[in-house]
Amino acid sequence: MEESRAKRLPTALIQAQRDFFGAHGFERVDREGVGFHGPWHSD
Repeated sequence: MEESRAKRLPTALIQAQRDFFGAHGFERVDREGVGFHGPWHSD
């Protein structure tokens, strides 16, 4: 799986991991050190 070695991962992989592990926060690459929590939707 080449994506696991990439500097920036594809959005679909990030979303799948978020959905699997729960609604945890994330850090943006353009604002290092600042934590964010998204408006996670449960469908």
